[in-house]
Amino acid sequence: MLIKLERTDAAFAMQATNERQGAVDMDASDDIGGGGEKMRPMQLLLAALAGCSTIDVLHILAKQRIQLAELRAEVEGEREKVGECQLFRNIQLHFYARGEEMQL
Repeated sequence: MLIKLERTDAAFAMQATNERQGAVDMDASDDIGGGGEKMRPMQLLLAALAGCSTIDVLHILAKQRIQLAELRAEVEGEREKVGECQLFRNIQLHFYARGEEMQL
């Protein structure tokens, strides 16, 4: 797996690209000079966690032959300043599913 990252402006905007040219744009928050419109790297980390976990849930439900009409996830991360870094202190991931009658 290879991800390439390229800076796309004179400030903090970047684009990450995979081997098949799938791309994700990101930027820093506006309070440090970024544009603030694109996803920030720490937000993408939470999005990746939700995406990976959702794929696992879908895979497990497919093995159980459970059909879903809707599945969504919400992930919230609480950060804490440790020295110069702001690390995640707590992450909560919630799934919302609708479909066949099921016991989750």
